[in-house]
Amino acid sequence: MAVLLAPMSPVLAPSVGEFSMVLSSTYNYTNLKQNGTVFTAGGLQGSAAVTSSSGPLFHHGQSLLRSCVVFSERSQEDGGDGD
Repeated sequence: MAVLLAPMSPVLAPSVGEFSMVLSSTYNYTNLKQNGTVFTAGGLQGSAAVTSSSGPLFHHGQSLLRSCVVFSERSQEDGGDGD
């Protein structure tokens, strides 16, 4: 597993730019409903390729692997339907 760390150093903090990426991901989620609240948890893994960039953080052609954990909670009180 690769992790992208992008600390905000004094050199990068005042920098500006734009970038575009193409992302591809697979996910594995589980939903659990309890007392009108739906909990969702799982993982998301994939890759990204930078297709254009005008700033110093990402470079055109750079490839990245990514992995993250997903958790959400939605209830009828939050505007969800609870289904």
